[in-house]
Amino acid sequence: MRCLMLLLCCAMPASAATLRPFTTLTGPVVTLADLFDGAGDRALGPSPAPGARITVEARQLDAIARQFGVDWRSTGAGDRVVLDRPGRALG
Repeated sequence: MRCLMLLLCCAMPASAATLRPFTTLTGPVVTLADLFDGAGDRALGPSPAPGARITVEARQLDAIARQFGVDWRSTGAGDRVVLDRPGRALG
C-alpha cells in the first residue's frame, strides 16, 4: 500500500509556478517569491532604491526560472514583472 501511494505521489505532475506581474517590495532584497507565486524565499539580489521600480522581462524571467528550478516558461515577450519599492530616498 505504501509503495502504491508513493508511486501515485510521484506520478502526479508538479503544478507550474504562476508569474506575479506586479510586486510591491518592502525590504532590501528581491526573492524568487517576488517573481513567482510560491517559489520560495531564495534571495536573487538587491531591491530597487525606495521610490524606484524595476521591470524584469521575459528572457530574464526564463533564465531565472531555469537557474532556480522553477516550473515556469514564458508565453511571449509580453511576460514581465514590475517590482516596485514605495517610498523616497532621504537626503
